[in-house]
Parts: sequence; C-alpha cells; structure tokens
Amino acid sequence: MKIYNLDNIITSSALSLYKSTWVKLDLISCAKFIIEGTDFTFDWDEGIENWIVFFHKNKVIGYLCAKLPFAILDNEQLKNQLYHKYPHVLTLQIKNIETGKISLNVNICRLTLCPSFHDEHDTLVCSVQDFYVNTV
Repeated sequence: MKIYNLDNIITSSALSLYKSTWVKLDLISCAKFIIEGTDFTFDWDEGIENWIVFFHKNKVIGYLCAKLPFAILDNEQLKNQLYHKYPHVLTLQIKNIETGKISLNVNICRLTLCPSFHDEHDTLVCSVQDFYVNTV
C-alpha cells in the first residue's frame, strides 16, 4: 500500500503567495463554483471545520483545506474542475481516498493546520479519513 507524504505539498501550500488570498475568499462560493455543472455535492461547517468535503453519490471524493490552498482528491473530474477554476490550489491526487494513507511531520501539521495537534511520534502516519478527523 502506498503512503503519500504530505510534508512538501503542505509546506509549499503554506508558503504560497496565494495563501493570503485563499483565506480571504468566500469558500462556500468557491466550493459551489468548483462543483458547478457536475453531480458533486459538498459539506462544510464554516468557522468550525478546516476542510470542505466533496461527495459523489454519498461517497467522499475529496477534501479542500480552508486554511491552505491545498486539496486531497481521488476523482479526476473534481481535480480538473478545481484546477480549471483555482489553478493555484495544490492537489494531491490519490488512488482511493477511502483506503489511502498519508504521512506528515507532526511539527508541519502543528504549524500549518492544527496548532493543538498532539502525537507522541515525529511523523503522523494514518488514513486520509483519520487525517481529516484529526485536523478538522
């Protein structure tokens, strides 16, 4: 099973010139714009969650970070929609979001996504779903 390392893409996203613009955008409107003309849906509790979750027929197909111009996707059409409308958003395309595993340096996670994240290891290795839950 492949483990996708997020260190470089999260760091690049955090240092992106587009980051300051990204956090000021109306992300509900952005998500609606991304799924326009598709049969995708999304869910996000603005101000509470760090991730917009995209669905296709009740199956999770992607996560779009509200803090960073960064997404984890397993759907090619969603990736193309996102790139076409927001080309500065960095994407990690994975084979299957339900079974995919990621690794991330815990300090990078704290500095960029979740300051209160705690783990006794230097590197977090988990499923994409667990990553979402731990950084929501």
